Amino acid sequence: MLKLLKLSAFIFLIISMSGCASHKAHHHAAHMIHEQTEKVTETIKPFGIHEDCMELTPDKILYYSFESSNVLNFNIHYHNSEVSYPIVANNTSRENGSFRPKKRQYYCLMWINPHNETLNISYTYTLRQVQE
Repeated sequence: MLKLLKLSAFIFLIISMSGCASHKAHHHAAHMIHEQTEKVTETIKPFGIHEDCMELTPDKILYYSFESSNVLNFNIHYHNSEVSYPIVANNTSRENGSFRPKKRQYYCLMWINPHNETLNISYTYTLRQVQE
């Protein structure tokens, strides 16, 4: 009987603790900043391009940075009836910045190799939910 009582108390303790842990985890998750980070390394052929496209919304900020083995042209653009370029950086080998779209749209980060030789780029971007 004593073993059964001890076992019942032990089971009750485990269930109680797991309830607290899941409540704390749920409470913590509700206050976490939602973000997604990507790290990419690419080779761009002579006179070639590389694009990384995604849907952005006004409640997210895109933080980006890159480094290349030679100068290149970089932009963030989107297509409507024509192409719009909210961010442009030409003749650069490294940049970092942020972009918050004004409307929901499909945007592309684009790197253009203006040289007759291959170049390498490494870039990182993070999409972070705006906390207002």
